[in-house]
Amino acid sequence: MDIKIVSLLFFIGSFCCCCNAQAVVNIVPGMFSKATVSNGLNLQATSTFKPITSLTTNIHLDKCYAVFVHYQITFETDNADFQSKLLINYANAGSLVHSGKQTFKTATGFYMANLNPGYYTIEIYYKSPTAIKMPASYDWQTAILQVVWAEDAYAVSDSIKCYPTPTPTNNYNNWGPIRDTEVALQLPNNRVVMSAYQFSAETVTPSHVFTALEVNGFHYHTTVIIKDCKEKYKNNENLYAMMLPPSCNVVTVNPKTSLTLSNSNSWAPTDLSHSFTLSKQSHVIIMYQYSGYGGNNYIVMRLSIDSVPQKHTVSLTGNTAYASNFGLWQGSLNTGGHKVSLDYRTTAKTINTVSAEIQWKRWNKWQNRAMTIVYC
Repeated sequence: MDIKIVSLLFFIGSFCCCCNAQAVVNIVPGMFSKATVSNGLNLQATSTFKPITSLTTNIHLDKCYAVFVHYQITFETDNADFQSKLLINYANAGSLVHSGKQTFKTATGFYMANLNPGYYTIEIYYKSPTAIKMPASYDWQTAILQVVWAEDAYAVSDSIKCYPTPTPTNNYNNWGPIRDTEVALQLPNNRVVMSAYQFSAETVTPSHVFTALEVNGFHYHTTVIIKDCKEKYKNNENLYAMMLPPSCNVVTVNPKTSLTLSNSNSWAPTDLSHSFTLSKQSHVIIMYQYSGYGGNNYIVMRLSIDSVPQKHTVSLTGNTAYASNFGLWQGSLNTGGHKVSLDYRTTAKTINTVSAEIQWKRWNKWQNRAMTIVYC
């Protein structure tokens, strides 16, 4: 039996215009999913947490399942912060995301757990001092809630960590662990493991934070995220890991080269792409992650599958010196050949250079672009 230890490292340097709740997808025995999207988001200003009714979903479990939840909202507000969190059966499930006052924002939340049989209501709550009105015509507007549940899978969580007092900082420009944030996952055999983390921090002075996963002492550079900390954040940590069913396989694309992003502000492909052939209709999960310089402007990214842009995979980092983009698509793909690519557009010309070194020790080795494809 193999045991995987996952830890998190860091250092410091409603209403919808068109809602769509898809039916449950079940094309692989024992694996299910459901996605709810809002094409056009209209939220009132509120000083207390309110539900985003267009991103509420219900699922029924007839037995125990490991469950993975992902939500993502991309929008625009001037000089206003935004908070979101996840509720399951009206109880706080964590996944608190607190975006600062930059113009463009992407709120991404995760949750993993082993749930007993029963009915579950999954909701996203938000708090914003200003109203949010995002027309569906914007090619970067995103609002999606996705739930995947599977048999012969298992999830572990480090639960919600909230610290009322400041945590020790690591401002020596080297990677170091976040206190008490670790999970152990026992594997009965070779399995695909999906892990997700969230970290909301408050800093005394404007700065930036790098985070990454470490598994059994090995630093995974494909998990690096950088965030500016120009606003105050609630201290909140979540770390999850989930063993997927034995039918699942994984491919990771992680170029160790330099990529220049043009400032043409027209959609163009990055070098993150992968072609693959499915021997049968499969359940596929595709994730991308990007960390680089933002050029004090915005960078928009999205996935394309077989040359078709996937609207609710868009991630936007706006008007910041550093950029971190993440997106996720999941669903059914038919038998045969497929190609997945990551597209971008931006008004800031920047260069993303990924280090070929395995162990990153200095600040200039934090840039990252990666794509992960899981097919079951």
